[in-house]
Amino acid sequence: MPDPVPLKQALRELAIGQRMLMPRALRRHYSRLIIDRLRHEILEKRISHVMTLLTYIALPHEVDTHSILTWNGWRIFAPRMHGHERMDWHCIGPETSWKKSPWNILEPQNGPCWSPDDGGILICPLTAFDRQGNRLGMGKGCFDIWLGQHRSHLRAIIGLAYACQEVPSIPTEPHDVPMDFVITEKETIATCPN
Repeated sequence: MPDPVPLKQALRELAIGQRMLMPRALRRHYSRLIIDRLRHEILEKRISHVMTLLTYIALPHEVDTHSILTWNGWRIFAPRMHGHERMDWHCIGPETSWKKSPWNILEPQNGPCWSPDDGGILICPLTAFDRQGNRLGMGKGCFDIWLGQHRSHLRAIIGLAYACQEVPSIPTEPHDVPMDFVITEKETIATCPN
């Protein structure tokens, strides 16, 4: 069996390149469409009883998740990295203090930590996806490690992406955890129908 790592890296670079070609105004417009679809099609219609949300903090070329941090009625958690091996999720509120990580990502520095008993829905970042729910991240493995430990505690894993980030197929490895939904500006893809 061929080594999946070089193919994953090639797919990652292709999808990132496609995303970077989009004008900023178009990314902003598509981000609003994607976040609206997340809220109305998934969180209100399909998974309406869950009120805990774990969301990534977007980098400039990713689907912008910053508006999620202000949603009323939700317990919102954002990640804080500890190297590549560990990630904590802190509850966001008006008192949250933020600091940029070595990867230039805003991270909460305080607030109660998420525990598996909190459950919830994970909004995860990705660089590429396929229709089977497989995802590629940035290649550091942070989300993969965390998902491997906590998947059973989550109601759903939802990826947010621009349609141009879709690839025909992503090679998987035993540690990879598929997403339940992928939301783009064009559609909601249910990858693991409930």
